[in-house]
Amino acid sequence: MTIYSREGLHSKVALFGPHAIVGSANMSGSDLIEASVVTDNPVITSGVAAFIEALSTKRHRLDAVRIEKLCGIEVIRKGRPRGGKKPNPIRRVGNSTWILGAKGLKHDPGAKQQERIDRRTAELNEKHGTEDDFSWIQWGKKSRFGRECRAGDTVIMIFVPHGGGRATVTRRVRVAFKDREPVFNRFYTQVPTRKSDEVSWSRFQKILKAVDFSGEVKRGSVRKLEPEMAEKIDRAWTRVR
Repeated sequence: MTIYSREGLHSKVALFGPHAIVGSANMSGSDLIEASVVTDNPVITSGVAAFIEALSTKRHRLDAVRIEKLCGIEVIRKGRPRGGKKPNPIRRVGNSTWILGAKGLKHDPGAKQQERIDRRTAELNEKHGTEDDFSWIQWGKKSRFGRECRAGDTVIMIFVPHGGGRATVTRRVRVAFKDREPVFNRFYTQVPTRKSDEVSWSRFQKILKAVDFSGEVKRGSVRKLEPEMAEKIDRAWTRVR
């Protein structure tokens, strides 16, 4: 193994074969809240490889004497404060994509429910620094989607109006918040901003055919997609006419 030292280097990237890691975490442990992304996206891995290559010059290579000197530095560990492990306030963030068939509600939310929806929407806007509206999906707690879907996931939604009518399909949108209400879960999602993000049912079928999607998708389907298939559908969304 060859070790290099670069003055002023603060970034944290690693390359392991076809996978790259980009994030804020140091190699040493700490009680700080860190975040990292692991990807095999060829554009990103190629960029990481080029970044490492550019910094790994002969001038910055450490020889045996300098490495031995570094290993001789005494490391003083202070340990954790009393009271055990510091709790992590960050919930696990999702990264799955779902195809979700949803129907319009028969009745509008009650007064208390609407008050809660308005409050959650205001909180999301405050956190995101926006003044946007958020769509929401009301779903049973015991279903797979209700249990497993969480903030960070994305949803391709097949929407059928209450009482029937033409189904429309929305390009995948991010789930911004999962509100665990007493009877069901309510998922707040971004609202698509482009007209092309919403397509007819027949066009969506063409998109699935174009990416060689295996299996049948109906208007009421609920399916979790493999990451590769989710990317293929997203890339084909505007190509299929």
